[in-house]
Amino acid sequence: MKEQQNQKNKKRSRTMKNVVKSGIALLLFIMLISCTVNNTATKEIKDPYRTFTKIDEFDGFTINETKGNSVQLSGTELNWVELELQKYQKKDEIKYNIIVEYYGENWLNIESGESLVLLIDGQRVGLTGDGSLNHRNIADSDYLKYLFFAYSMDTNTNISVEEKAFFEVTPEQLKLISDASEVKIKITGANYYVTETFTPSTFVVFKSFYDEFVRESNESE
Repeated sequence: MKEQQNQKNKKRSRTMKNVVKSGIALLLFIMLISCTVNNTATKEIKDPYRTFTKIDEFDGFTINETKGNSVQLSGTELNWVELELQKYQKKDEIKYNIIVEYYGENWLNIESGESLVLLIDGQRVGLTGDGSLNHRNIADSDYLKYLFFAYSMDTNTNISVEEKAFFEVTPEQLKLISDASEVKIKITGANYYVTETFTPSTFVVFKSFYDEFVRESNESE
């Protein structure tokens, strides 16, 4: 009888420990969600500047590129736009690109030609590219869920397609953007167009990228 009672006490003790552990885990999860919501209520990420580097030793080039540089949602269509910055270097050849990454419910079909226009403190700057014809895909749902969660948005999105288009940009144009106080963009597709406005986070990314990858070579020329 005594042994059975001891076993019951041990079982009850293990049950209580499991309940406590579950309660602590739930509390930590709630705290994490609360912190995330509070920190991103204005759709801004504390440290938005993130880059990665790709080195191709066979063809002898290096690429430095930003990731997750979103701009403000202001259109009537449910969409998400990122403007990534890229530096391509092969020996003495250096090129810079603004990469438009569009996520939406419907295809935008970014056109070739001058399909990215920026208003930089009211000054119009048109950029040309080949459009998104070779870069149209079904959207990565896992990435979108992470992205929308980080910005405290509903992860049950209807966004289903993504497009990417490359636009070559000069160091002088990057400096103009980085020094601006307001930048608006217009992305033109065959089906419709999207307009967006830079957030403070967008400016942080442009300024940080310019300082790290552009300033030295631009100002030494």
